[in-house]
Amino acid sequence: MNAKKLIIKARRNIFGELAGNNISSKSGDGFDFYEMQPYSYGEDVRRIDWKRSAKMNEPYVKLFHQERQIDFIIVPILTGSLFFGLHRLKIELLAEVVALLGFGALKNGDRYAIVTAKGKEINCTKLNKHEITLQKEVQNLLDINLLGLSPNHEALKEFLQKRYQRRCMMIFVGDFWSIPKFASLAKKHEVLAINIRDSFEENPKPIGQIRHINPNNLQTQNIFLSKSLAKQTKQESEEFNSFFILDS
Repeated sequence: MNAKKLIIKARRNIFGELAGNNISSKSGDGFDFYEMQPYSYGEDVRRIDWKRSAKMNEPYVKLFHQERQIDFIIVPILTGSLFFGLHRLKIELLAEVVALLGFGALKNGDRYAIVTAKGKEINCTKLNKHEITLQKEVQNLLDINLLGLSPNHEALKEFLQKRYQRRCMMIFVGDFWSIPKFASLAKKHEVLAINIRDSFEENPKPIGQIRHINPNNLQTQNIFLSKSLAKQTKQESEEFNSFFILDS
Protein backbone atom coordinates (compact mmCIF):
# COMPACT_ATOMS: atom_id res chain seq x y z
CA MET A 1 0.00 0.00 0.00
CA ASN A 2 1.44 3.40 -0.95
CA ALA A 3 1.30 6.41 1.36
CA LYS A 4 -1.42 8.23 -0.60
CA LYS A 5 -3.88 5.33 -0.37
CA LEU A 6 -3.02 4.79 3.28
CA ILE A 7 -3.57 8.46 4.12
CA ILE A 8 -6.94 8.49 2.32
CA LYS A 9 -8.02 5.38 4.22
CA ALA A 10 -6.92 6.80 7.58
CA ARG A 11 -8.60 10.15 6.93
CA ARG A 12 -11.85 8.43 6.00
CA ASN A 13 -11.75 6.27 9.14
CA ILE A 14 -11.27 9.30 11.40
CA PHE A 15 -13.30 12.05 9.76
CA GLY A 16 -15.97 9.73 8.40
CA GLU A 17 -17.27 9.04 11.91
CA LEU A 18 -20.23 10.89 13.39
CA ALA A 19 -19.28 14.19 14.97
CA GLY A 20 -19.22 14.61 18.72
CA ASN A 21 -15.60 14.49 19.86
CA ASN A 22 -14.40 17.70 18.24
CA ILE A 23 -12.83 20.19 20.61
CA SER A 24 -13.91 23.76 19.90
CA SER A 25 -12.01 26.94 20.69
CA LYS A 26 -14.59 27.77 23.38
CA SER A 27 -14.77 24.66 25.50
CA GLY A 28 -12.71 21.70 26.59
CA ASP A 29 -11.80 19.52 29.55
CA GLY A 30 -10.69 22.28 31.93
CA PHE A 31 -12.01 22.96 35.41
CA ASP A 32 -14.01 26.20 34.95
CA PHE A 33 -17.67 25.61 34.18
CA TYR A 34 -18.78 27.03 30.83
CA GLU A 35 -22.39 25.99 30.06
CA MET A 36 -24.91 23.16 29.76
CA GLN A 37 -26.01 21.74 26.46
CA PRO A 38 -27.99 18.70 25.27
CA TYR A 39 -25.99 15.51 24.93
CA SER A 40 -24.81 14.67 21.41
CA TYR A 41 -23.86 11.22 20.16
CA GLY A 42 -20.18 10.47 20.77
CA GLU A 43 -19.66 12.85 23.71
CA ASP A 44 -18.05 11.65 26.92
CA VAL A 45 -20.85 10.23 29.11
CA ARG A 46 -18.88 11.26 32.20
CA ARG A 47 -19.85 14.86 31.43
CA ILE A 48 -23.57 14.16 31.82
CA ASP A 49 -25.25 16.20 34.57
CA TRP A 50 -27.79 13.72 35.93
CA LYS A 51 -29.82 16.24 37.98
CA ARG A 52 -30.33 18.56 35.01
CA SER A 53 -31.02 15.58 32.75
CA ALA A 54 -33.74 14.31 35.11
CA LYS A 55 -35.46 17.72 35.18
CA MET A 56 -35.36 18.13 31.39
CA ASN A 57 -36.19 14.50 30.59
CA GLU A 58 -33.21 14.34 28.24
CA PRO A 59 -29.46 14.06 28.83
CA TYR A 60 -27.47 17.27 29.32
CA VAL A 61 -23.70 17.60 29.54
CA LYS A 62 -21.47 20.12 31.27
CA LEU A 63 -18.99 22.06 29.17
CA PHE A 64 -15.87 23.65 30.61
CA HIS A 65 -13.50 26.38 29.48
CA GLN A 66 -10.56 24.85 27.71
CA GLU A 67 -7.36 25.25 29.71
CA ARG A 68 -4.87 23.62 27.39
CA GLN A 69 -4.51 21.44 24.34
CA ILE A 70 -3.00 17.99 24.46
CA ASP A 71 0.24 17.58 22.54
CA PHE A 72 0.51 14.11 20.99
CA ILE A 73 3.98 12.67 20.48
CA ILE A 74 3.72 9.71 18.10
CA VAL A 75 6.82 7.51 18.31
CA PRO A 76 7.23 4.76 15.70
CA ILE A 77 10.14 2.51 16.72
CA LEU A 78 11.62 0.95 13.59
CA THR A 79 13.22 -2.49 13.62
CA GLY A 80 14.10 -5.10 11.06
CA SER A 81 11.37 -7.40 12.36
CA LEU A 82 8.75 -5.00 10.96
CA PHE A 83 9.74 -6.23 7.50
CA PHE A 84 7.61 -9.33 7.96
CA GLY A 85 4.03 -10.38 7.38
CA LEU A 86 2.19 -13.32 5.85
CA HIS A 87 -0.51 -11.18 4.26
CA ARG A 88 0.68 -7.64 4.94
CA LEU A 89 4.02 -6.26 6.11
CA LYS A 90 3.99 -5.06 9.67
CA ILE A 91 5.62 -1.79 8.62
CA GLU A 92 2.52 -1.03 6.52
CA LEU A 93 0.31 -1.61 9.54
CA LEU A 94 2.58 0.57 11.68
CA ALA A 95 2.41 3.38 9.10
CA GLU A 96 -1.39 3.14 9.06
CA VAL A 97 -1.52 3.32 12.87
CA VAL A 98 0.68 6.44 12.78
CA ALA A 99 -1.64 8.00 10.20
CA LEU A 100 -4.72 7.21 12.30
CA LEU A 101 -3.13 8.72 15.40
CA GLY A 102 -2.13 11.84 13.48
CA PHE A 103 -5.59 12.35 12.04
CA GLY A 104 -7.08 11.71 15.47
CA ALA A 105 -5.03 14.61 16.85
CA LEU A 106 -6.01 16.85 13.92
CA LYS A 107 -9.69 16.05 14.36
CA ASN A 108 -9.53 17.15 18.00
CA GLY A 109 -7.62 20.32 17.15
CA ASP A 110 -4.49 19.13 18.97
CA ARG A 111 -0.88 19.42 17.89
CA TYR A 112 1.16 16.34 17.10
CA ALA A 113 4.79 15.50 16.44
CA ILE A 114 6.27 12.32 14.99
CA VAL A 115 9.52 11.06 16.51
CA THR A 116 10.92 8.28 14.37
CA ALA A 117 13.41 6.02 16.13
CA LYS A 118 15.75 4.24 13.73
CA GLY A 119 18.36 2.63 15.96
CA LYS A 120 20.46 5.45 17.40
CA GLU A 121 19.20 7.80 14.68
CA ILE A 122 16.19 9.81 15.81
CA ASN A 123 14.24 12.14 13.53
CA CYS A 124 11.59 14.50 14.83
CA THR A 125 9.02 16.84 13.33
CA LYS A 126 7.92 20.04 15.03
CA LEU A 127 4.64 20.10 16.90
CA ASN A 128 2.12 21.03 14.24
CA LYS A 129 -1.43 20.74 12.89
CA HIS A 130 -0.59 20.10 9.24
CA GLU A 131 -1.81 17.13 7.23
CA ILE A 132 1.03 17.49 4.71
CA THR A 133 3.58 16.75 7.46
CA LEU A 134 1.70 13.58 8.36
CA GLN A 135 1.62 12.46 4.73
CA LYS A 136 5.39 13.00 4.34
CA GLU A 137 6.20 11.10 7.51
CA VAL A 138 4.00 8.15 6.54
CA GLN A 139 5.74 7.99 3.16
CA ASN A 140 9.14 8.08 4.90
CA LEU A 141 8.13 5.14 7.08
CA LEU A 142 7.21 3.09 4.03
CA ASP A 143 10.46 3.98 2.22
CA ILE A 144 12.94 3.13 5.00
CA ASN A 145 15.15 0.05 4.61
CA LEU A 146 14.43 -1.82 7.83
CA LEU A 147 16.68 -4.86 7.52
CA GLY A 148 19.46 -4.86 10.11
CA LEU A 149 17.81 -2.26 12.35
CA SER A 150 17.73 -2.90 16.10
CA PRO A 151 15.93 -0.75 18.68
CA ASN A 152 17.84 1.60 20.97
CA HIS A 153 15.35 2.37 23.72
CA GLU A 154 17.87 4.14 25.95
CA ALA A 155 18.86 6.68 23.29
CA LEU A 156 15.19 7.27 22.50
CA LYS A 157 14.31 7.80 26.17
CA GLU A 158 17.09 10.35 26.62
CA PHE A 159 16.01 12.24 23.51
CA LEU A 160 12.38 12.43 24.63
CA GLN A 161 13.30 13.53 28.14
CA LYS A 162 15.37 16.43 26.83
CA ARG A 163 13.01 17.40 24.01
CA TYR A 164 9.67 17.49 25.84
CA GLN A 165 9.54 19.26 29.16
CA ARG A 166 5.80 19.92 29.27
CA ARG A 167 3.39 17.08 29.98
CA CYS A 168 2.09 15.42 26.81
CA MET A 169 0.69 12.15 25.48
CA MET A 170 3.42 9.85 24.17
CA ILE A 171 2.28 6.92 22.04
CA PHE A 172 4.91 4.34 21.10
CA VAL A 173 4.24 2.13 18.09
CA GLY A 174 6.38 -0.92 17.31
CA ASP A 175 6.65 -4.69 17.46
CA PHE A 176 7.96 -4.91 21.00
CA TRP A 177 9.60 -8.15 22.11
CA SER A 178 10.91 -6.75 25.39
CA ILE A 179 9.58 -4.20 27.85
CA PRO A 180 11.19 -0.77 27.25
CA LYS A 181 12.36 0.88 30.46
CA PHE A 182 10.34 4.06 30.04
CA ALA A 183 9.11 4.39 33.64
CA SER A 184 10.85 7.78 33.99
CA LEU A 185 8.87 9.08 31.01
CA ALA A 186 5.61 7.77 32.48
CA LYS A 187 6.19 9.76 35.67
CA LYS A 188 5.92 13.02 33.73
CA HIS A 189 3.88 12.17 30.62
CA GLU A 190 0.95 10.01 29.69
CA VAL A 191 2.56 6.99 28.03
CA LEU A 192 0.83 4.40 25.86
CA ALA A 193 2.08 1.66 23.56
CA ILE A 194 0.64 -0.05 20.51
CA ASN A 195 2.21 -3.43 19.80
CA ILE A 196 2.29 -4.55 16.15
CA ARG A 197 2.07 -8.28 15.52
CA ASP A 198 1.54 -10.67 12.62
CA SER A 199 -0.94 -13.51 13.11
CA PHE A 200 1.83 -16.08 12.57
CA GLU A 201 3.82 -14.58 15.45
CA GLU A 202 0.80 -14.80 17.74
CA ASN A 203 -0.20 -18.29 16.65
CA PRO A 204 2.66 -20.03 14.77
CA LYS A 205 2.00 -23.26 12.89
CA PRO A 206 4.28 -26.32 13.18
CA ILE A 207 5.76 -26.16 9.68
CA GLY A 208 8.92 -28.16 10.39
CA GLN A 209 12.44 -27.21 9.31
CA ILE A 210 12.96 -23.54 8.44
CA ARG A 211 15.95 -21.27 7.86
CA HIS A 212 15.44 -18.26 10.07
CA ILE A 213 17.08 -14.91 9.32
CA ASN A 214 17.02 -12.46 12.21
CA PRO A 215 15.93 -9.21 10.51
CA ASN A 216 17.41 -7.09 13.31
CA ASN A 217 21.00 -8.34 12.94
CA LEU A 218 20.76 -10.52 9.76
CA GLN A 219 22.12 -13.61 11.55
CA THR A 220 20.79 -16.95 10.28
CA GLN A 221 19.97 -20.23 12.00
CA ASN A 222 18.10 -23.44 11.22
CA ILE A 223 15.03 -24.05 13.36
CA PHE A 224 12.67 -27.02 13.52
CA LEU A 225 9.27 -25.53 14.28
CA SER A 226 7.60 -28.48 15.97
CA LYS A 227 4.16 -28.60 17.62
CA SER A 228 5.72 -28.21 21.06
CA LEU A 229 7.83 -25.20 19.97
CA ALA A 230 4.85 -23.59 18.25
CA LYS A 231 2.75 -24.06 21.40
CA GLN A 232 5.52 -22.66 23.60
CA THR A 233 5.96 -19.64 21.32
CA LYS A 234 2.22 -18.93 21.38
CA GLN A 235 2.14 -19.18 25.17
CA GLU A 236 5.13 -16.86 25.57
CA SER A 237 3.52 -14.32 23.24
CA GLU A 238 0.27 -14.38 25.23
CA GLU A 239 2.13 -14.01 28.53
CA PHE A 240 4.16 -11.10 27.17
CA ASN A 241 1.09 -9.30 25.84
CA SER A 242 -0.75 -9.75 29.15
CA PHE A 243 1.71 -7.54 31.07
CA PHE A 244 2.91 -5.27 28.28
CA ILE A 245 2.79 -1.81 29.86
CA LEU A 246 5.30 1.02 29.80
CA ASP A 247 4.65 2.67 33.14
CA SER A 248 5.29 1.20 36.55
